[in-house]
Amino acid sequence: MVNAIYKKWKDKYLNLIQKASDRFGWKASDCNPFFYILYDHLHRSNADSLREFKRKLKEVRHNANRN
Repeated sequence: MVNAIYKKWKDKYLNLIQKASDRFGWKASDCNPFFYILYDHLHRSNADSLREFKRKLKEVRHNANRN
């Protein structure tokens, strides 16, 4: 079992994404542009800030495009 450390920025980020999804009428599916970020990266991240998370996400996408 992995010890998850509570990160306050994750809750704020999820709330922001939820508001945007509701406003634009996106459901919790892969037609939502935030689905990939949430499903594949957010729960695994142990970044200390949103800025660090976005930097790591950018690196992952850059490396995926290179292969």
